[in-house]
Amino acid sequence: MTEWLSKLQAEWSLIETAPISFIFVLSIVIVTTWAVINLSYRVVLLKKNATIKFLQRRVAAYQNKLSGASPDEAEDEINKLRADIEAIKNPSRNDALYQNGRRIGFVAGINVGMQAKVVTFRVMTIDGELYPTTNVEFRNLILLYTGSDNFYQMGQAPAVTTTYRNVRFSIVENRYRARLT
Repeated sequence: MTEWLSKLQAEWSLIETAPISFIFVLSIVIVTTWAVINLSYRVVLLKKNATIKFLQRRVAAYQNKLSGASPDEAEDEINKLRADIEAIKNPSRNDALYQNGRRIGFVAGINVGMQAKVVTFRVMTIDGELYPTTNVEFRNLILLYTGSDNFYQMGQAPAVTTTYRNVRFSIVENRYRARLT
């Protein structure tokens, strides 16, 4: 701590000789940081607002639909709405990969070989990082990464997207049946 303070005291004379430049650079750093944080939160809020408006329109449509409905018709519509809400809360895992309980990416060119206990994907795109020693969930299967032909990355941390080609996984378990041996 004292080393840091001594360095600050030594450089303070430079700051004193150019206070306007220091304030200018400091303000650019602050404004840039604010802009990045503001933009990221704005994107998140826009997505949430779109979902809220979509659901509000659905509720209004159901209210109009149920205004003159019989109790049985109303119950059927409410059950459909509950099923739709459940699908929104727990989306289909058809072409998505999950690791540690969160969606990490999508796949294409799917080939499931239950006899050989192998799953291959022609293309797998991961948002962030794939932990190769940690199991991955795909549909009703628990998979373990065994390799790929190649991969490339786009973007800069923390928004890196990695695309793998000809990816291979071994099937560890089927969630709806007993553990595979």
